[in-house]
Amino acid sequence: MKRIRVFSRQRFPIIVENAVCKAYENGERSVAFLLLFSVKNDDMDNLLAEIRENSLVTQARWLFGSLVLTVYVK
Repeated sequence: MKRIRVFSRQRFPIIVENAVCKAYENGERSVAFLLLFSVKNDDMDNLLAEIRENSLVTQARWLFGSLVLTVYVK
C-alpha cells in the first residue's frame, strides 16, 4: 500500500486525484493518505464524498480517527 502525506486541505483534492490515477495505472489496490492538517468531524464525511466521486475509487474509509484515509482502487 502506497502512503502519501498531505499537508494542506486546499491541495488535498489534487493530490488524491493524481495518486489514485497513478495507483490505477500501476495496478496498486489501495492508497493511504496521512492527513497532516486538522479535520473536523463535520468535514470527515465531506472528504469521503469528494473521493467517492472519482470513478476509479471502489471504497474510501477512515482509519485512526481522522488521521489516515485509505482509498481502494478498482
